[in-house]
Amino acid sequence: QKIKQFSEKLYAEDAAFRDEVDESYRQKRREHSEYAYFTNTRDAQDEQITRNGDKLKVDDTLYDNPLVQDYVNRVGQSIIPRDSKNLYAFKVTLNPIPEARALSTGTIYISSGLLSRIDNEAQLAYVLGHEVAHVEKDHWREDVIVERGIQRYYEKQAQKRALIGALVGLGAGAAVGGASNSFSKGAATGILVGIGLPTVLKLFAPDAVVSWDKEQEDEADQLGLKYMFDRNYDPREAPKFYALLQRTSHSDPRASLGFMGEKSRVVERIQQVNSVLSAFNNLTSRSLSVGALDLNSQRQTQVANAGASNEPDKGKALSAERAGAGYAVASQTIASGPMAAAIKAKIEAGELIGSSAEFATVMAELKRDNGLRALYYDMFQMARENLEESLAIRSNDPFTHFYYGKILKLTARTSSEKQRALSEFVKAID
Repeated sequence: QKIKQFSEKLYAEDAAFRDEVDESYRQKRREHSEYAYFTNTRDAQDEQITRNGDKLKVDDTLYDNPLVQDYVNRVGQSIIPRDSKNLYAFKVTLNPIPEARALSTGTIYISSGLLSRIDNEAQLAYVLGHEVAHVEKDHWREDVIVERGIQRYYEKQAQKRALIGALVGLGAGAAVGGASNSFSKGAATGILVGIGLPTVLKLFAPDAVVSWDKEQEDEADQLGLKYMFDRNYDPREAPKFYALLQRTSHSDPRASLGFMGEKSRVVERIQQVNSVLSAFNNLTSRSLSVGALDLNSQRQTQVANAGASNEPDKGKALSAERAGAGYAVASQTIASGPMAAAIKAKIEAGELIGSSAEFATVMAELKRDNGLRALYYDMFQMARENLEESLAIRSNDPFTHFYYGKILKLTARTSSEKQRALSEFVKAID
């Protein structure tokens, strides 16, 4: 933050530095445009895998489902601030790792893995609003101006001890850069690591998971809540979403490989969102029941009826278990604050939006397809849950029954579990 303040002041006073920053930012936007081009034009049916020794890198492709793409884009467009001068596009990538990223050019990508963990339209509006906030607040430009101002800051401050530490990092970074025939980029990376600025590393690795500065994240969380509330989406859904993401990352560590699911960040975000929502208080239990209706509530009656039927148990269904911990957090009372009166008024008037019928229709296919993708990644828990939830919404899809049978058969340990798998195959045939 000190370097940012120094750099902003230098930008306002030094024409040469201003030109340098502006040119670097133009280059960054060009890189983002190229990244969008390759992502948008890559064949969704063609696996793009790059091998580097024992490491595999699977490039994102767009999810080949026009209905889902159109729905997500419409929700995203609806929460953009009315006075925004930016143009946006919201797109879904076929990737089971839960992540979302905002490009400086206004393209917002959300992975099928993250979308499959969302329980209602309000949560989707919050995630997209959070990413929009990064663009609206020019966070990419902030990172560029910090990156360009680092050297001048340390020259100005003459902090020798910090420079010595940076030089140590420079040696390691240059070694890494040498392996990739890029000494200058490796050296710059070493300096950034040495002085403790990992958030700027994404400037040198466009395909790396984006890591924002905590102040930037806090700002995006606050604006994301504001954007969704301005559109009448229920802000109490935000902490439920993070609580669910936290449980997902615990059940399968690979789910935290994306920045959105990184464990320490999820904890910070829960705290940040709750600090904003702590403005809500003195709501009666009746008022708390008004607002978001999600997939869980839609399935309550069917789950209860399933217990009395002869239908094989599908494991974890869409029930209160899924939202339990998150709902306890989200339902905490709201005391005072600038938004309190307006939020309470909307809740009591029943104006807050939780979800829509279209959300359930879209998610039936999305959860099925992401479950299949997760199965190919051997992310068994996510695959099983996605397919179960898809069947909970649409029980007559033969493909979902077939792949659900495959995951049950693959992970079966007992004869009864194998029998459940066979029953799913029979349903698929029927």
